[in-house]
Amino acid sequence: MAAEQLEPRELYDPEQVRRVVENLEDPETKAILYLAWETALTATEISSLRWQDVDLEKEKLHVDWREIPMSKEMTEFLREKSRKGTYVIKSRKGDMTPMDRVSVSRKARTVLDASGLTGATLKRLREERILHMMRTNTVEQVSRVTGCDKGWLRTLYKKYMGGEAPTHAERRMVGVSDQTLLQALAEEGDCVETRAIF
Repeated sequence: MAAEQLEPRELYDPEQVRRVVENLEDPETKAILYLAWETALTATEISSLRWQDVDLEKEKLHVDWREIPMSKEMTEFLREKSRKGTYVIKSRKGDMTPMDRVSVSRKARTVLDASGLTGATLKRLREERILHMMRTNTVEQVSRVTGCDKGWLRTLYKKYMGGEAPTHAERRMVGVSDQTLLQALAEEGDCVETRAIF
């Protein structure tokens, strides 16, 4: 008997997810959903994210060895969010204590249940973001940003999209693009090293 071929399914509409996130009143839940949807962080990573890991000037998060870009909207939200305490997501126990990952997931689930997003959970929202990323980025790039194993990424794509990851997602990166290089040089400023690279 032939293996069952899955039909590719529709991914969550990014605009719909954005509306759900932006309409939230509670800043902690809003931050949790922003982090899951925009940066594909796990509940544990969201729970333990510290303000020192957030670079609002460069619009990036630093999680372990990863450097994760943030959107303008998320950056502005975090800029305006109260930065009292150590952790981005505040715990009821105090400003020096992170909210545990179970509470992070539960807070998200409460909102997602009422959002109209089918079967939404924090884990599913993260997987959706990863699948969206794989449509326009290589497996290597997505692995670098999410910290996910490349084999697991291909398996996730096959499970939900009903086939192999597209060829653009299999391409190996030989170097960096001119745009990426120019941006990095501009951030470093004028010095002997950047002139040599130019």
